Amino acid sequence: LNQQGLFCSGVVTLADGRIMVVGGHDQSTGFVETGINSVNFFNPATNTWTQGPNMHFARWYPSATLLSDGRVLVVSGESTPGVYVDTP
Repeated sequence: LNQQGLFCSGVVTLADGRIMVVGGHDQSTGFVETGINSVNFFNPATNTWTQGPNMHFARWYPSATLLSDGRVLVVSGESTPGVYVDTP
């Protein structure tokens, strides 16, 4: 089971069927809108989670888009209350 703060994360389905989960809620801040920089993959075929490399920026409510070449573009999200991440 993934122990990251998946609430308020961005989610995209990859071409191989895995689910990529980016960012989310920093649970240590309670209800404060603070992001995390984690990247996690869920494999529904094996029912397992694996952790990917962290993003450069923490993101709360980011958007994730699968590009035609298989890469994932992650944009926006709040790092801390009122501070939005402008760098993809």
